Formats: sequence, C-alpha cells, structure tokens
Amino acid sequence: MGQRGGTSVVLLARVALPALVSSCIGNASGPAPAPPPPPPPCASTATAPVIAATPFHEVKFLDDLLWASSGNEILYTSEPISGPFALKAFDVVSQVVRVLDGRNAYYKSLVLTPDGQSVFYTAALDLERPSYAIYRIPVAGGSPERLVDSVDIGFLLSPDGVHLVYAPEESPDSALLLDLVTKARTFVTRGHLVAFSPDGLQLLMSSQAGGGAESYFVVTLGNGATEPVPGLTRPVIVRWDADGIRALVVADSSSPDDPLYIRNFTTNTTTKMACPVPAFVWRWNLSPDGQRVGYWVEPGGIGPVPAMLLLASAQEAHVLRATDGRDPVGTIAFAPDGGRLAYISGTQILISPLP
Repeated sequence: MGQRGGTSVVLLARVALPALVSSCIGNASGPAPAPPPPPPPCASTATAPVIAATPFHEVKFLDDLLWASSGNEILYTSEPISGPFALKAFDVVSQVVRVLDGRNAYYKSLVLTPDGQSVFYTAALDLERPSYAIYRIPVAGGSPERLVDSVDIGFLLSPDGVHLVYAPEESPDSALLLDLVTKARTFVTRGHLVAFSPDGLQLLMSSQAGGGAESYFVVTLGNGATEPVPGLTRPVIVRWDADGIRALVVADSSSPDDPLYIRNFTTNTTTKMACPVPAFVWRWNLSPDGQRVGYWVEPGGIGPVPAMLLLASAQEAHVLRATDGRDPVGTIAFAPDGGRLAYISGTQILISPLP
C-alpha cells in the first residue's frame, strides 16, 4: 500500500523467488554476504544520508508505512519477528515512537483521510484465525472505531472522505460502497479495486476472466456504467489523480534490463525513465508529482542478496543506498513534498533526503 491516499495502489512486480527467500533469511548463519554490486551504467552513485531512523526491531520487510499529511510523522504497521504487533507513529524530527493501536493484531492497508486527521486501516485481532475489519483512529491518538467486519485487506477511501469501497471477505471479487455518514451499503460491481477518480464519482477496477490477462475498466457510481481502459495491462503502479490515469509500466525486452515507463492513459502520453529495470525488483513507489520512481533492485543469487535503492526520472537515475544482503528491504514511501524518502531496511524505517 504506497503513497496510499485512497487513489493509488502499489503492486509487487517480478519478484524472484531466490531473492525473496534469501531476503527472509538474510540474518541466518552462512557464507559471508557478497559485496554490493556496482551501480548500473545509467545511474550515478548518490548515497543518501540517513537523517532519521526508528529504533531497531520495529518492523519487518512486509510492513506497511505512509507519511502523515504534515510530513513530520510516519505511520506504520509494526509486526517485528519477536512481536508484539501494533500500529505506530514515528516523529521524524524528535525521532520518538508512539503507539496508535496497541492491540496485538495483524495490521494492513493504511489510508489517510483527506484532512490528514485520521487514518483508516484493516486489522485482524485473532492471530490464529485472522478475519479483518476496517478501523478508523485519529492520528493524534484516541480509540479505534470499528467500521466494517469481515473484509478483504484492501479498500479505498473516496477523495472527500465520505465513502469507503471494500470487498467482503466471502466475496473478494465484489465491490461494496459504504456511506460513512448514513452507514448505507451499496453493491457496485464485480472486480478488484484499484483507485477512485479525483472527483469520487468513478472507480478504476480490474478483472481477470477465465485465468486470462487482467483487464481494467472504469465504473460510474450510481448507474453502474462501465468503460474499458484500452492498453492498460500488467501495470506495476496505477494512480488516478488530476493529471489522469497514470501507470508505471515495465516493457518486456530481449535485454537483461527492461525499459521503464510512466504512461498516462487519459492523455495518451508516455515518459521513459532514464534507467531500465534489472531482472529482480522489490517494492516500487511514485513521487507525489508522478515524475520520479523509487525501487529496490536485487540482482539475485544464492545466499544473502545485496540490494540497491534507486531513484529514477526521465532525465537521471541515482543509487541512493546499497546493502550487503544481511538485511531484508521493504516498503518505500515519498514524503508529501517529494523531498524525502522513507524506506524499510533491515528492522528499521530509515528517512533520507532526495537529490
């Protein structure tokens, strides 16, 4: 769930199984880790300093995080291997951690309200037989409010903060609309949730019929009218904002590295990133202005896997951080101003300024 303000979805793409397995056991005993690989020819080395960091053993690589609207705090799920689990906030200025929801539960899918005053999330209180519910809690602190029971972990919040769209646990390919004021629920259509339109009147959804290729379509709330989005196939990230429906797309090629594009399906324009994508990539996110992308690169191999954190635009690319493979790496999130990056490395969340 990357910048997850209710209008973007972050998906995993082309993760190599050896890379994932070795990431999960990166701290196990074994051969000495390999040195970090050299940067790709298209990227300069611009190692970013760490200006703030959570304590050790706060997160694991699958945890979720997002910036508060103020840009001074990071909200994140804390599910360390040793436990207990919680929903927390980290002040990047004072570097103080506080607990928002301290129940020992599985936490997923963080979404801020438009005014930034509250955060929605899913949580499963039974760790043995998890069933998720959607909650809301003030960012400043307070008691969690349970809104919907028995849901799939992903959901969307409308741009005005009045409606939730979610999939029920028993029917994850169905979309239901919840009015947070009246509590009325309405069936929308079948498909998987992707994004709200900026005006909140339409939904971008996907479907996969008969095991074939995934297709995308727009449904209008109220009358249920649908319209396909031609050409939108296998996106890494999809975002619908004032500039249109935009997707980060990896183009297949015969070379070891594949070109990386940002395509606008509303204006039918394409922007090629300066650096192709190596074979194994883990976690992606787009900057708030949609002009830059951050992603982890794992070259693969046996044993501990080195990783590089890259920042690319149409003009240039930089290696911000290189690891030796001892620690797994995870979620990436741009600050609201686009000038800083938060990312999971090992058991910490690190914050670095961007060139």
